[in-house]
Order: sequence, then structure tokens, then C-alpha cells
Amino acid sequence: MDEVKKVIKKRAPRKVAPEKQIAAIDRKIAKIKEDADKKIAAIEAEKEALLKPIKAKKLLEEAAKTMAPEEIAEKLGITID
Repeated sequence: MDEVKKVIKKRAPRKVAPEKQIAAIDRKIAKIKEDADKKIAAIEAEKEALLKPIKAKKLLEEAAKTMAPEEIAEKLGITID
């Protein structure tokens, strides 16, 4: 019978220095943290909007201080006949 020989592959030498690999991993971690911070900020803004709702009456009062009723209607897309 023929003997089955085990073929052992030698590991290729590293092409990239470990310091560069570590730096690349650190950049990936920083990017993930940045993305997470942006998502958290968006969710917090949504929460803030729910905590302090805008009242239509107050909105119209503020708009009336600087705009004419016709301008307000135009901005809202309302036609007055």
C-alpha cells in the first residue's frame, strides 16, 4: 500500500507589520464609535422633540409677529378665496 503523506504547509511570512494591523483595527473601532455617537444623537433629538412638542397656536403666533397672514398661508400652501 502507498503511504499517505501529510502535507504541511508552511505559514507565509507576515506581509503587514502588526503595528499597522493594530492601527487599522483602532481606526475601525473609532469609526464604529463615531457612527454609534451619530445614531445616539439622532435618537436623543427625537426624544427631545417628544418631550417639548410644538403647539400650532404658539407657532402661528410667532409667525404672525414677522409675517403677514397671506405670507403664512402661502408658506403653508393654503389658498384663501
